[in-house]
Amino acid sequence: STATWPLEVFEIEHVTPEFPEGKLTDYLAAAKAFDRSKLDAASLRELAYLISETGDPNEAIAVGKQFVERFPETPKLELARVRRLMAENAIRLGSGALDEAIANYQASITDDTPATERLDVLARLIRLVGIERNLPDKAGELLTQVEDTFKNNRRTAEVLAAYRRAIIAGGDVLLWNAKRNGARDLYRRAE
Repeated sequence: STATWPLEVFEIEHVTPEFPEGKLTDYLAAAKAFDRSKLDAASLRELAYLISETGDPNEAIAVGKQFVERFPETPKLELARVRRLMAENAIRLGSGALDEAIANYQASITDDTPATERLDVLARLIRLVGIERNLPDKAGELLTQVEDTFKNNRRTAEVLAAYRRAIIAGGDVLLWNAKRNGARDLYRRAE
């Protein structure tokens, strides 16, 4: 009863290359006008991804926070992936948002997180904590989690590759902190 005609309807979908004629900025302009408080979980999550893909990290984080606050009962893995999206956008904001990125990366590791994803998040955390925050001891604690994850999961090609990336991250932290022998040992293990 309050609509004006013609009625324009836009649906939030994950924008992929299958939309060759679509203009992402036009799509984003329409999607940003949505009342976020009325979007369901799937639509709000896709809005966060859409905004992130178009290069607005502050807004992507804001939408991610809305998602986490409004839908805390969402399956853990879905929440974890939104947290990871928020962390990646916080990194794009620079060093002032690193603590937020670290907190969101840590919150994105759950019991439901597949081993490959867990190892990749730990690798990212190892570099952030050990190099960006200059806390190599904390990075060492994260390496323990890497070892535990590796030992407690099936060793598929993907898990082995992710494990290697995490071990290399640990070596990078040690090298950054002038601990060449320890770095060399980790790099050898990665090989």
